[in-house]
Amino acid sequence: MSLKDICSNCGTSYKEIMRTGFVGCEECYRSIQPLTENVRELFDGKMHSGRSPK
Repeated sequence: MSLKDICSNCGTSYKEIMRTGFVGCEECYRSIQPLTENVRELFDGKMHSGRSPK
């Protein structure tokens, strides 16, 4: 695994994102090269369904 496969901010790896389906932080989208190349493909059609502020 190269440094471009690990987030420079939180240390989450591309492999971990693929295993869990969760990114570690917003910087992951910019830092992890394979994720930036494939983000649309990986998460196409999926929407955040978590909590929202009251």
